[in-house]
Amino acid sequence: EELAAETVLVNNSRRLGGFVVLMAPDVPSVLIEVGMMSNAADEARLSDPEHLADLAEAIVRATERYFRWVIENGGA
Repeated sequence: EELAAETVLVNNSRRLGGFVVLMAPDVPSVLIEVGMMSNAADEARLSDPEHLADLAEAIVRATERYFRWVIENGGA
């Protein structure tokens, strides 16, 4: 929700893959795809410092919201 408010990117929801960041069972992790450098429109947005700041703020808000939920619900 947080990133959707800041971007026009497609939500591909959950995808599985052999990414190292997702393969550590003892470490909670997330892989956030915010654009594709092979897409000219994405590349332009990812070159804009204001857009990058908006993305960073959205990721922080989402992370804070997740941990508030974890605390309120007694764990992950």
